[in-house]
Amino acid sequence: IWSPDGTHLAFVGLADAKNPESFDLWLTPINGGEARATGARALTNLIVFGSQFSAWAGNRILFSQAAKPSNLSALTLDSSFKATSTQRVTFGSADESSPTVAATAEGLRIAFSSYTNTLDLWSRGMPGPGAGGEWVRLTNDLAAKGWPHLSANGRKLVYSSNRAGNWDIWLRDMDSGKEIALTTGPEDENIPRISPDGSHVAYMTGLSVTLKIFVIDVKQAQPKLVCGDCSSMAHSFSPDNRSIFARLERQDLGVPIGLVDVATGQKT
Repeated sequence: IWSPDGTHLAFVGLADAKNPESFDLWLTPINGGEARATGARALTNLIVFGSQFSAWAGNRILFSQAAKPSNLSALTLDSSFKATSTQRVTFGSADESSPTVAATAEGLRIAFSSYTNTLDLWSRGMPGPGAGGEWVRLTNDLAAKGWPHLSANGRKLVYSSNRAGNWDIWLRDMDSGKEIALTTGPEDENIPRISPDGSHVAYMTGLSVTLKIFVIDVKQAQPKLVCGDCSSMAHSFSPDNRSIFARLERQDLGVPIGLVDVATGQKT
């Protein structure tokens, strides 16, 4: 995941590939430099191998535990990107995952999936550490919903749902509650990621051997294939909205992950 200022990437990795207990949350400068461990692993037993770190705003990173039921917690970093504390954000009995976060004028806004017998989306305002508004249920029907992702200002939310039969990408205006389907094709479209400015949405289709990444302009609703040989979803947009971060199937690049230019499809 990207740091809010776009200068670093956070990822989970092992210091020793043969020792699964040596994992930690690491940060690496986007312009080059040595990756550094945050020390998050040593802080709390909530962070285990399989914990999902997926949203960063301000000095807090949201993550879901690998244990069942899976709740959400916030990891706080100091100015040198060292982990200093963790705080539970949810305490429900459902499995909560895929958190996304945005900074608003009122504080932080988060959205996440909550799985019981149905899969719905919820949201909550977070004015500051230890403070939070009321939980708002965003969806309430029998269809499954998942992979929510907020724009940088928290006003737009994208997610995937099978309410029309197969999985499609939906866009929700968080102020008005109005929703529209961005895709309606026969294929399953999943794991959407909205650009920071809310203008474009990236999503994947197909299985791992036939994976494709498309980007769609939310106003024109015309999908564009940007990567036909990537081996993962689009993890996120770059802060300037011009590229997506994904795992690549390009041996000549020398690295398995990189940036895909949205306009040209060029990979670096």
